[in-house]
Amino acid sequence: MKRLVNISFAFLIFALLLYSCKLGTDPGEGGQNVAGTVTITGTVLDSTTASPIEGASVTIVYGSENLIAKTNSDGVFSVDISIEENISVNVSIEYNDYQKVTLPQFNVTAGDLIDVGLINLRRKENSLQPSGYAASISLKFQTSASINVRESGGEETATITFLVTDSSGVPVDLNHRAEVTFELGDAPGGGEYINPESIQTNAFGEAITALKSGTKAGTVQFVAKTSNPDGTVIRSKPVFIAIHGGLPDQNHFSIAAKYSNIPGFIIFGFEDEILTIVGDKYSNPVKEGTAVYFKTTGGIVEGSILTDDKGEGTASLITGNPMPEHPSLGVGFATVTASTADENLNMISDDVIILFTGGPSNMSVNPTTFAIPNAGSQTFTYHVSDNYGHPLCSGSSILVAVTGEGAIASGDVSIVLPDTQSEYWTNFSFTISDADPLLIAPSEITVIISALSGLGSNSGNSIRITGTIN
Repeated sequence: MKRLVNISFAFLIFALLLYSCKLGTDPGEGGQNVAGTVTITGTVLDSTTASPIEGASVTIVYGSENLIAKTNSDGVFSVDISIEENISVNVSIEYNDYQKVTLPQFNVTAGDLIDVGLINLRRKENSLQPSGYAASISLKFQTSASINVRESGGEETATITFLVTDSSGVPVDLNHRAEVTFELGDAPGGGEYINPESIQTNAFGEAITALKSGTKAGTVQFVAKTSNPDGTVIRSKPVFIAIHGGLPDQNHFSIAAKYSNIPGFIIFGFEDEILTIVGDKYSNPVKEGTAVYFKTTGGIVEGSILTDDKGEGTASLITGNPMPEHPSLGVGFATVTASTADENLNMISDDVIILFTGGPSNMSVNPTTFAIPNAGSQTFTYHVSDNYGHPLCSGSSILVAVTGEGAIASGDVSIVLPDTQSEYWTNFSFTISDADPLLIAPSEITVIISALSGLGSNSGNSIRITGTIN
């Protein structure tokens, strides 16, 4: 027995050793310290013209290995390196009369695909081509196409770089530097501004400024302009930057539903759209991507949404258990709550009441018999609701059909219900009149009231009464 135990123990140790060896060599185990291949890619551009640089040297150092690659005609490089374990990598790029660029060190794991993105090489000042005076000005680069309203917690500044070139397209040098001014055009009017408003071009023909957001959301338009020695004014094309809204504000937080009355007691899985509109304290849409959270007392609802650039977002309320019961409104009424946080990190919320209804199970008419005299008439009242006395859902239809010689019906004889929670839409009336007073013989009359619930639920019911016209 003891020998058997020793053999079993030895087998267990052997199995563990095999497993540990697998951990050290299997490149398929993502994120572990394993051997394998890493691919590193990137694109090298001229910082002034944004054109690709062909033939730039890309040096990749990892451990004791040193590998050099060249960029292609599109300025792109792609290098595969083989590693035995997780390792740190250094990448540097250099080319002729350009300043060398060294990227921050990064760690890699077998199987990684690393894209270092766009790498802009700047020419050395002593290698710049001499230029003439300014002839054109254009947008070269902007850090962002949108910023956030001031004090919203997001980025409030965008840096914009313009490039001034001579008639040959060469960036103006220091001997021909240009004074560039920046002017605001259309703007929200919330105190946004440009700083500096005027600046001289640098050795690379660049004029750099920054747009600071104000307190209102909207689109800012501005231009850069300069002039050459003969007084000709040169203007850029307009540049547009969007200022998105601030943080949510309770007074500008709204929730609504596509349908306020849905066939929740008939269909499991029916979807209603719950819309939220979120504004900041300046009555502008909140910044895009603001999170709004949802909960419901009936069925289920999507947990959260992110607002769009109009401050809007839609979640789906899906019918199912639990069936709702409101503490004051009663059975069938569900509360859907949307909430988010304001600028002080306080929770703000708003509610909407959705009615879950059933089919037309509750139908009655009064009177139930009738005898209309010659040339006379009879008025009837009737009731159509679900089992709890609620109106049927949006789009439900009610028809009153009368058969028999000499009878005509008027009033609530053909109804399509609106989207309503009001019990007003459960009680109706119609009148049957003698349509032919010259006809004296008695006539048997049949009245059929039929109802069909809407929104695809198609739950139906009907009642029938009979009488005479003498």
